Amino acid sequence: MATIDGIAYAELKNRYPLEEIIALSNQANFSETQLLSKLMELRSSLDLNKHSFSGFVFRPLIGVVTTISPNGDVEYIEYDAEGRVINVLDSERNYKKRFKYNIIAS
Repeated sequence: MATIDGIAYAELKNRYPLEEIIALSNQANFSETQLLSKLMELRSSLDLNKHSFSGFVFRPLIGVVTTISPNGDVEYIEYDAEGRVINVLDSERNYKKRFKYNIIAS
């Protein structure tokens, strides 16, 4: 998914091939790498002096697994078996943040 400011959806749809991105994201077992590549391709085709672009890859029942910031930085988000965020990694897959949960059983 993407948020693009400064351009109407109708104009965006006429100027850029969005159908491939939409079809890919609607697949049950889409490739995150392929979808991210298509989103970055769309971002690079925009005039970023006129438009602001941010995006994310969302996995149903998991959550957001990849984000693209307006300046183009990519972050990967990892979850544990309970669905809690455990790691945030940069575009090179280096750890930016690590989370630990201390659960006290009652």
